[in-house]
Order: sequence, then structure tokens, then C-alpha cells
Amino acid sequence: DPDIVCLQELTPRFSRGFAARFGRAYPHRRFEEREGTWGVGIASKHPLEDAKVFAQSPHRMPAMEATVVRGGERVTVVCVHLFPPGAKRRKEVGLLDAVRENAELRVRQGDGLARRLAARSGAVLLLGDFNEADDDAAVERLRKAGFAVACDIDGERCGGTYPGGTSGWPAVFQVDHVLGR
Repeated sequence: DPDIVCLQELTPRFSRGFAARFGRAYPHRRFEEREGTWGVGIASKHPLEDAKVFAQSPHRMPAMEATVVRGGERVTVVCVHLFPPGAKRRKEVGLLDAVRENAELRVRQGDGLARRLAARSGAVLLLGDFNEADDDAAVERLRKAGFAVACDIDGERCGGTYPGGTSGWPAVFQVDHVLGR
């Protein structure tokens, strides 16, 4: 029963299903639907202001930023999807080279997010599919930029989020994260 939901890989079909099933619980939504894995959205129990899609740097995967308004409080919420480990951006690259290159790309994406959010005042939540563990390089770069990983808070429990509910395999890797500053 979260107040805010960050969605990636948001397709038009899923968006319709979400609205039908959860529309009343999350009346404030901004969805950028796309076929495949490039859709993104934020759903909230509280009003959203200035919701906009932006291309993550240096790769153009879309992310979304919005201000969630709860009473007199405002929180910047950024929903991201960092580049997946095994995705091939060039045909001639083998899987191991793609994994290495994509890890480097995620670091640059983390640096880009840190630069984008550096001047934001007030509370900032950065959440989504980081496609890496919380001790990998992109998340570490965000820690160095002043973000805390929610799972590091004493008493918090986090677990696997991948492969996820649509797989016959249990979720054993935590690739989805919530960071705050």
C-alpha cells in the first residue's frame, strides 16, 4: 500500500490494466506508455506537479520526474530505469563485452542523475530499476552524491526483486532500489 509507485517497462496494455485495477487508489498518475521496455510512469495517492519525462544521460532511456504534494510538503520523485546488463547495443559485441560496457554506462547514468539532482532543494526520492545491486558502481556513485539507500536504514528489510512475479523462478537479485536525499 505505498503512497507512490514507480513503473518501468510501462506498455499501453499494462497502463489500462493499472488504471482499471488501481485507479481509485492512485488517482494521480503520469504515464509515458511505450511498447517494449521503454515506458515509464509515476502513480501517487497525492497530487503530482510538474511531471515530465526526460532522457537519461548519456543513454536516451526515458525517466520521469515529478513533485509529489502531500499537505504542505513537496518531494521530488524521480523514477528511473538504468540500462540492463545483457542488452546488446551493437550486434558485433559479445555478451561479456556488453555486460562490461553496460555496467560502465550505468555508472555514467548514475553520474548524470547526480548532476541533474544536485541543485534540487528539499527531499528527493530516486527509485526504480537500477539493474544492479546496491553495492555496484552506479548506486555507489549516487551514495557519494549524498543519497542514502533505503535498505541501509536500521531495521529495514529488503530482498530480491528479480526475476520477479511474472517468472517461474524466485526473485533472488535485488535490482530495484529506493534512494533518498
